[in-house]
Amino acid sequence: AYYQNIWDAPVTEDQPEYSILNSGGTFSADVQDNLVNKGTGTNYGLELTLEKYLHKNYYFLLTGSLFESKYKGFDKIERNIAFNGNYVLNALFGYDYKINEKYSIGLNVRGVYAGGKRKLAIDYDTSVIAGETKYDWDNAYKNRYPDFTRFDFRISFKTHKRKYTDEIAIDIINIADNKSNIINEYFDTRTNTIEADYQYGRQINFLYRIYF
Repeated sequence: AYYQNIWDAPVTEDQPEYSILNSGGTFSADVQDNLVNKGTGTNYGLELTLEKYLHKNYYFLLTGSLFESKYKGFDKIERNIAFNGNYVLNALFGYDYKINEKYSIGLNVRGVYAGGKRKLAIDYDTSVIAGETKYDWDNAYKNRYPDFTRFDFRISFKTHKRKYTDEIAIDIINIADNKSNIINEYFDTRTNTIEADYQYGRQINFLYRIYF
């Protein structure tokens, strides 16, 4: 269990809902003037880890987290921090099969399930008039994007030599090809619609590594 109290966070009277604690929450430029150290924030939660080290050819790691993350801008109103997804669950499982003294095959699976990032919602009417993305600061970070899910898979082949081990592996990232994980929203001035950017789909990577 943990609790963190933050003070003197940079905020601005020009945009009283703003706090630098949300920096990186969107892909837009984080440009603010007249910053003063009058903001606050709190983080608290509970984390649990269950781990089994490699034994009898397999291992696993489970981590879970429940948390709250809040901030106050210049207006002293408490809001969610952009990264306040409230919960995260990670699972990792691996199995190593020894063919003989020289060769082995490994299988690894990893899954992530997490609460969606908080939205800095777009003010549609104002965006149409301005011809660019404008945000609804009155409801800043009130709602979340859909929950994030991803599963990765790796199969590897190792050759154990006298002074080193080499490994060849194939990683399949986002094996379910989940393309619904929203990372950002923006106002498209060509179509006057709100569009979304998504996390990448399925990716296949090849790896070669030497252990000394």
